[in-house]
Amino acid sequence: MLLTSAYPQGIPAAMFEFMSDNTEDNGVVYNYRYDWVQEAYRYETISLTSYDTPHGVWERYYKAAITANTALVACDELEAQGHDMSAHRAEARMTRAWAHFLLVNTFCQAYNTQSSETDLGIPYITEPITNVFAHFERGTVKEVWDKINEDIEAALPDIDDGLYEIPKNHFNRKAAYCFAAEFNLFYGNYDKAIEYAQVVLGLKPQNQMRDMEALNKAGTASLIRNGYIDYKADCNLMIMSVYSQWGRSHTNGSYARYAQNRRICYGATHRSPGPWSGKDSQGRYNATYLSYYNNYSKDDILAYYPKMTEIFETTDPTLNTGYTHVVWVPFTVEKALLARAEAYLMKGMIDAAADDLILWYKSKTSNDISLSPDEIIEYYRGYIIVGNEEEVYTGAEYGLQKFDLNPRFELSEGDQTYMALAILHARRIEFVHEGWRWLDLKRYGISVTHNQDRQADLILEPWDKRFAIQLPLMVLAAGMEPNPRDN
Repeated sequence: MLLTSAYPQGIPAAMFEFMSDNTEDNGVVYNYRYDWVQEAYRYETISLTSYDTPHGVWERYYKAAITANTALVACDELEAQGHDMSAHRAEARMTRAWAHFLLVNTFCQAYNTQSSETDLGIPYITEPITNVFAHFERGTVKEVWDKINEDIEAALPDIDDGLYEIPKNHFNRKAAYCFAAEFNLFYGNYDKAIEYAQVVLGLKPQNQMRDMEALNKAGTASLIRNGYIDYKADCNLMIMSVYSQWGRSHTNGSYARYAQNRRICYGATHRSPGPWSGKDSQGRYNATYLSYYNNYSKDDILAYYPKMTEIFETTDPTLNTGYTHVVWVPFTVEKALLARAEAYLMKGMIDAAADDLILWYKSKTSNDISLSPDEIIEYYRGYIIVGNEEEVYTGAEYGLQKFDLNPRFELSEGDQTYMALAILHARRIEFVHEGWRWLDLKRYGISVTHNQDRQADLILEPWDKRFAIQLPLMVLAAGMEPNPRDN
């Protein structure tokens, strides 16, 4: 039972989405729910202490890690009595690794071989402690990533699905290997990323992927959500219910000031054209879209896919009070596939990367996909495409080509860059509303422009110090070194 509490009861998705290019300022005629939302959008220090803020992420993920440490102590005691605790120990180390993976990706710069030996890390907690806001030494980003790697490698061989009554509520074997693939992709260990993704994908990954056409036939937002998070779906590897107001904030038209709008949706995320779109007689890409049902609210300004809509837990029916939840699917077959595609690309295996992308395209659209790597690359060179309602624009207009080929990230000019854009576009669509776009912007060195109604744009340049979210105020008050800022 102890290990069930080693899974974090929160997510950084809301913060990450508000800070990414998946969000725009829709104008002062609309409201925003809390002050911290505007602070996140403006890359300011966030002061509120709610579920979805730095305070909530720090508290919940460190509590999960501490619980894992307590479980490891219990494993020591039971092993001394002759019990085989290898599977329990593996789960505890995997949950500890995952908690620190989210923490280091929230509060630190992205891992890279040029600066991670000096970039500030976060404390890697390996003992049961009582105060998650106490003062600890931060160490470096590299030290944290090396410790995560150590935990993952120690845990993987002993993950045992037979330990669980409902494996998808835990780090079952496929979920663990999906996390390991994602970690090694970010860590730059591409051979291991491919190896571990293969464990998830098997010989025919297309037979496990989410069928968007079938899912969207459910029709209503709540039924689509229920289908999306269905634990019986082969594509879903791990499912978690977490405390969060994100399901309300990004779907409620009363809070549409900072949100994904139609322009972003139809230009860059889940309703955007792509290589899967056919060309018209003038050689322009038609606005044929992926098979994503779409919801709108508040003068059609909000645009969202209903995979993380709110589930409310009522504690007092009379007062209608309770807790807001979303159900999160952090590990999927699609995540493993796109991790493998990117790892192939980084090894220079462009054709293999394209093959994985085409599998993803086929699962997300009703079009009969027949593409070559050159055709995918051609699209991302910036050919003119026809968007929604006869708008004409280029991919560059939506941030698809704002790369900084900084030596912190090894990427060559030309075809490899364009295929990277294709993979990032697929990831942006696949993980819409989940926050992973923020991590992709951070690790690739892609600038972010946030418009401001009646004010000048905010531009976050590649490798800006603000990509490392500032530590919670209570942590700073305890004496921990803050993340540096330019001013």
